[in-house]
Amino acid sequence: MTPQTPSKFEPAPIPDGRVNANGNTYMTDTKGGLVPIDLVKAQDQLQDETVRKIAGYSLALSGQTARFKEHVYNDIGDFEAILEQEYGSTIGGARGNKTLMSFDGLFKVQVSVADQFDFGPSCRSPRACWMNA
Repeated sequence: MTPQTPSKFEPAPIPDGRVNANGNTYMTDTKGGLVPIDLVKAQDQLQDETVRKIAGYSLALSGQTARFKEHVYNDIGDFEAILEQEYGSTIGGARGNKTLMSFDGLFKVQVSVADQFDFGPSCRSPRACWMNA
C-alpha cells in the first residue's frame, strides 16, 4: 500500500460501540446482548473500529452529497427562471430531464429523472405493479 495524504475531510461522529456499566466495559453483539470486552477477540474489535471509521466517513460524505445535490437543483432552478423571464425559453423535456453544457463542451451537467417501479410483495406480478405505477 502507498502512504495516504492526510485528508482535511472530517468523519461524522460515530459511537465507539462500547458500554460501561458497573465499572466494566462491554460491547453489544448483533442480538443486543452485552459481551465483556475481554471476551471479544482482538480481530473483532479491530474490525469493529474499521467499520465504524468507514461509516463515519460515509455518513459525512453522504451529507456533503445531499448538500451538493440541493445546490445543483437550486442553481439550475435559478438558471431556468432567468431563461424563462429574459428569453421566454425553457430547457429539458416533459419528464424533467435536463442537460446543460459549457460553451466549449468540456463540461456537462445532466439531471435525469428515472421512472420508479415497485416490485414488492404486494404485486401479483411485475406487470401488475408497472401498470399501476
